[in-house]
Amino acid sequence: MRYLMPVLLIITGLQLPAQELYLDDASFHKSRQPGDGMWVEKVNPADQSNAQYSRDNITFKKGKQFVYNYYFIEHNGKEKKKFLLSSRDSISNPLRLAKYDRPADSLLDKVLLQVTDEKETYAACMQDSSCTQTTILYTYLMRQPAGSTAASLFRSKRSGQLYSQQGARATGVVDNKKNIWLHPPRQFTFRILQLSPFPFYLFDTTITNWAWNVEVGGAYLDPRWINSKTNLIVRYAYERVSDEVITTPFGNLRCKVVIGTGRSVSHPEFSSSMKSYFHPEYGFVLMDYKNVDGSKLVLQLEELQTADAF
Repeated sequence: MRYLMPVLLIITGLQLPAQELYLDDASFHKSRQPGDGMWVEKVNPADQSNAQYSRDNITFKKGKQFVYNYYFIEHNGKEKKKFLLSSRDSISNPLRLAKYDRPADSLLDKVLLQVTDEKETYAACMQDSSCTQTTILYTYLMRQPAGSTAASLFRSKRSGQLYSQQGARATGVVDNKKNIWLHPPRQFTFRILQLSPFPFYLFDTTITNWAWNVEVGGAYLDPRWINSKTNLIVRYAYERVSDEVITTPFGNLRCKVVIGTGRSVSHPEFSSSMKSYFHPEYGFVLMDYKNVDGSKLVLQLEELQTADAF
């Protein structure tokens, strides 16, 4: 018994304080309004682990794997489409679309989000010491036949289907007791989602409206959906609306519903929106986008599992 006290002191000494939060509203400058900004963790120099910004995560915990199905509908169209893996544009098919149920090896069939928490793979965090996001990895799944030996295979535990993984790209999520803000998939034609409101849920139900600003430039200003040569400052405004019960692969879930809209002062014609359905255990189970070109893109969570290892 006389050895118990020193051991307890050592264990207590290794414990790190709870993460402190601050409101990041720098992008709003002097135009800030109530509800503008995002709550993020303060940098803790005493904690050099990858888990310093994920230890208190509500939904996006390390090892979780979220598999999304999706469909795309062109402006003024009705038929559901998916995207093709292609290295170049086609004049006849500039958005690289294929029929939703086409059994093609080149069809990007699902979107896989993995919570890796490996900051060294996220370029934005490597270049910015104040980055306070949990690292996630998006890959795009292509169906493979049984017995396939393709590299980087992923097996659905729900269906047993084998998939090859394409286009791996690390990015980040902010997940804490105040709010959850998620980078959407933004590779291939999914790049268009950079111009639509990012999934953003605020836990304080007394606040019904909030906002976040994003500067958009580079490859995201694709002439296939927006005509701009200069970077855009886009204001994404969010409104909390009534909860809804929706049918999902996990049963009927009561979800927190948020409607987001996107506007740009420099481009009055700019307009985008998203209706998101959030559940604390499953995250954003449904994201229904109306993109800047008038097209529609819907992502729905169909599987959630824990990886054995990365």
